[in-house]
Amino acid sequence: QPFGDSFGFWREWTESHSVTVRSHEGIDIMAPQGTPVYSVGDGVINRIGWNTYGGWRVNITDENGKYRMYYADLTAYPPDLKVGSTVRPGQLIGFVGTTGYGPPGTDGMFPSHLHFGLYRTADDRAINPYYYLQYWENNKVD
Repeated sequence: QPFGDSFGFWREWTESHSVTVRSHEGIDIMAPQGTPVYSVGDGVINRIGWNTYGGWRVNITDENGKYRMYYADLTAYPPDLKVGSTVRPGQLIGFVGTTGYGPPGTDGMFPSHLHFGLYRTADDRAINPYYYLQYWENNKVD
């Protein structure tokens, strides 16, 4: 099985390199470097680029504006994606990588995987995406 429920597990790496631990706000889906990543739903890209924790990432707000999906630790994404781009379920949005945990270009700090996070827009609260991922896995768009 490529993913388990790792939501809420402790992570020790922080940007300040302090000994403070933080909660994992998503699910890590293990996959070989370069594996294509597809959007789970309709939406609009609200952020794209580097994030200290998540490396190369794509953030998508769902079509109703209620949720944000966070795809991180990517090695690359299609060059035509940009803030404001509309995406559809099953659309290619990136490739699995090992980026993150440092300044732009940091790579190889952990095994290759996709970090998938789900946030409620109203209060920026992380939601456990595990059961959603299971549902989407069983109801793939062709």
